[in-house]
Amino acid sequence: MIVPNKYEISKKITREKLLRNGFEQYYSHFYIRKWLYKDVVCLDLEIDFEDVEPHMFLTVKRHDSKQYYVPFYCNETRLNNKIYTQVVARYNKYMDMLCTKGILWRKGYKGIVTHKRRKRIA
Repeated sequence: MIVPNKYEISKKITREKLLRNGFEQYYSHFYIRKWLYKDVVCLDLEIDFEDVEPHMFLTVKRHDSKQYYVPFYCNETRLNNKIYTQVVARYNKYMDMLCTKGILWRKGYKGIVTHKRRKRIA
């Protein structure tokens, strides 16, 4: 079963880097919305620079009812949900892209995945 990865803010993040990567500024908050499944499930990512260190607020919700997308947060509701697997796959892909741009980093993971061929030992 696919699970959402955990991410944190990079320590080298700047306001200019967020603006260059599509975030919108609202006072000291930077906000972006990414659609994960059609026009129904979306990711709202907000980075707050008010305190000494920036904080990240992340919600995955159903846009039509403005409520959390429950399978993303609750293990019991996942089961064999095809929409959940698409949502999590797109979430992980988008957040990994933000990692390559230096905005986030994945918890429990060091480095960037490279697909190098291993030399064959005869």
